[in-house]
Amino acid sequence: PDLNALNPQHISITLKSGSHLEITLDSVYGDPVTPLTDDENIEKFNRCCSRSKFPLSDVQQQNVITFCNTLEQQTDVASLIKVMAVT
Repeated sequence: PDLNALNPQHISITLKSGSHLEITLDSVYGDPVTPLTDDENIEKFNRCCSRSKFPLSDVQQQNVITFCNTLEQQTDVASLIKVMAVT
């Protein structure tokens, strides 16, 4: 099997009692088959930012989101680094 494949996911657990539980998921929420909504992606991004060693402020997070939502209109992607710079 391809260990880097997104799907399917096979989960196997052995409990202390010795019981064995298994499940195979054909797709997982957030993969290309069942993608996150825009709001869920933003929530996930904000959660990841808040748990970072160098977290982005709420303003920086919003600036990154705005930048990405207007990426096709951006003339210089390097300015994303300025938006993300932790001060």
